[in-house]
Amino acid sequence: MVQLSLKPESTTPQPLVETVTLDVQGMKCAGCVSAVEKQLTQQSGVVSACVNLITEVAVINYEPQTVQAETLAEKLTKIGFTSDIRTSQTLTPQQIHFNQSQRREAEARQQKINLITAAILLIFSALGHLEHFGGPTLPIISSLGFHWGLATMALLIPGREVIIDGWRALSHGMANMNTLVGLGTLSAYITSCVAFLFPILGWECFFDEPVMLLGFILLGRTLEKQARNRASSALEALIALQPSLARLVGDPFSEDSSSIEIPVEQVRVGEYVKNLTRGKNTR
Repeated sequence: MVQLSLKPESTTPQPLVETVTLDVQGMKCAGCVSAVEKQLTQQSGVVSACVNLITEVAVINYEPQTVQAETLAEKLTKIGFTSDIRTSQTLTPQQIHFNQSQRREAEARQQKINLITAAILLIFSALGHLEHFGGPTLPIISSLGFHWGLATMALLIPGREVIIDGWRALSHGMANMNTLVGLGTLSAYITSCVAFLFPILGWECFFDEPVMLLGFILLGRTLEKQARNRASSALEALIALQPSLARLVGDPFSEDSSSIEIPVEQVRVGEYVKNLTRGKNTR
């Protein structure tokens, strides 16, 4: 007679999962959000990633024994999305709101400069075609050489950032809206340059297209950025209303009504805090 002993089941320890929040800059559309999420989720050790365009934040669940949060931030920065790890212990919600407001104002100023530059170039480009609408022919402004200079300035000044970002995204296999804009403007510009240098080919010049395309793209992005900034400011103003201190109480059913103020982030689950707006204890 043989006695069989039950073999204890081997339990595999679950890997430790931590959460990190990254402030991600440079996202302009839903395609950028998808590119950031794809870049994060394909990294070894990342369990999940959620990216928000309005708040410019990425929340990542990852295994610290496999990948580090600093590595994830560096990966995003290399592909054009400047990322920093958010540490809530060092800054209050009011300070975070102030810093983000300052950054958005700096971005808005730079975007307005690019938009004004593109608008000036667009106006000069339109002046060169007044004869098509029954207007006078301006000797210098109507020449192809002048329009070549306008297109070159449009690509080098307001369009430089668009082209660089589009090429960077394409080189990493994540084409975005800037890639499409860059391909369109460069194709028109290069074709026009060939037609301008070799008129025997009989091709038409399209130096106006890069100027017009960049001008209207930057106008649309400026309006979109303003709307997004208003939405972000409203959300951050709401978050800034969060109190930095909580009034911790003991047993609310005892006669001892003493309390002590501690930082909000140090409150533990199950503790009682006093709601000063309602005068009641909340768990």
